[in-house]
Amino acid sequence: MSNYIRAPFRAVTLDPELRIFRQVDRFGIEDRLRLIQDFFSQRGSVGSIADLGGNCGFFSLSLLDAGAANSALVYDLGENFLEAGRRFSTTLGLDKKVSFINQEITLDFVKNSLPRVDLILCLNLIHHAGYYFDNEDVGNEGWAAYALNWLNACGLKSDILVLGVGFKESLPISWIKPTRLEKFDSRPLALAQIIEQSEWKIDYESNISDLSKYGIANAPGRRMSPRTQGSVFTILDFCTNFLYKIRYKLEGILGFRFPNKRERGDRKSKYHIYILTKK
Repeated sequence: MSNYIRAPFRAVTLDPELRIFRQVDRFGIEDRLRLIQDFFSQRGSVGSIADLGGNCGFFSLSLLDAGAANSALVYDLGENFLEAGRRFSTTLGLDKKVSFINQEITLDFVKNSLPRVDLILCLNLIHHAGYYFDNEDVGNEGWAAYALNWLNACGLKSDILVLGVGFKESLPISWIKPTRLEKFDSRPLALAQIIEQSEWKIDYESNISDLSKYGIANAPGRRMSPRTQGSVFTILDFCTNFLYKIRYKLEGILGFRFPNKRERGDRKSKYHIYILTKK
């Protein structure tokens, strides 16, 4: 069962069989929801939502159920995700407020087919560009230019964008090579600089692990310092990568894997969230 399929809490209270969809939250899904709900509690109902790559529509359904939105379109290619979402919406009595649509989300779709809405949720999608979709666009222009085009396309369709990005070892592709020194990853800041080139401004940003650890008020800014410049960092990064290469070679020779703290530990640290509004 996918860890991304998560039932809204009230759905489980109405149908205890849905408890299987409330597994351990390894990706900080509940932390993200609390942030989004807190942000919109100060703004009132947002009206309509487009949930891009929305899986089972957990965030949209939770906002609808709380009265923070009036309608939602949830787009995903995984029919099993969409079916789970339909089940959750039926349990919550939200069938008439949400539509689950099997659709590949591409830059062209956002530009030309996505209807205008009050809020776009894009929480687990754009870092897959160039790998799962829009491979040619990302390959030709690089992920940075593609991300700017994506932001501008979303700006044509909404005045609020909640953007979640996974900064993983191999994703996004055709962009900055990540460092093994995880807390010194320059990519969250680099994406913030791309956002500055668009018509959006950042109202809130945080690493999901920091959000979980420090809370909404104290999480922002902790990954935004330009600490990855200079010779000291370059040497540390080189040495760390060299040690990892030795480890992988030893694993091949010995036939087993050494314990990996990053793999066992906090997966939330790979994800960053930005809440954007128009300048």
